[in-house]
Amino acid sequence: MFKDERFKRKYAERLRNLINQHRFILNNTLELRNILSGPMLCQLAVSTILICSIAYQVILSISVNLTKCLMSLFYLGYNMTILYVLCSCAEEVTIQNEGIGTALYCSGWERGLATIPGVRSSLLLILTRANKPLVLTAGGMYDLSLASYANLVKTSYSALTVLLRFRH
Repeated sequence: MFKDERFKRKYAERLRNLINQHRFILNNTLELRNILSGPMLCQLAVSTILICSIAYQVILSISVNLTKCLMSLFYLGYNMTILYVLCSCAEEVTIQNEGIGTALYCSGWERGLATIPGVRSSLLLILTRANKPLVLTAGGMYDLSLASYANLVKTSYSALTVLLRFRH
């Protein structure tokens, strides 16, 4: 099967296309990270403050005005959902990048495909790139992931408990 020249050419061509596609995705993702890093840091800071403030407003208005409480609760849900979607999408980029190395490893290279000229170096190049984590960040300080989202919610809750203690 691997002695057929037409197969070797087609395999090498598809591998080059994969490398070009991976390079295209990496370049666009890195550009996206550079563009969104600063605004995402502001979004993260503002969202933390908003979540804490709105939750405080929900708790204060629960016994006073049910309509205001519900409006605040919906606004809180909206803010948390937007932040969740952003962090979830950023984490998906990281997961997909990690999946490239796994897919390459499971591609059947050990059956002799690596002996085709140019294939081994291409496989090593892809594997090397795929092992470098691709993480979208907020200001280069916080990784945008579901773990950072959970941490933000916990921080907001902690600040809320402090605010409630000062209220009494």
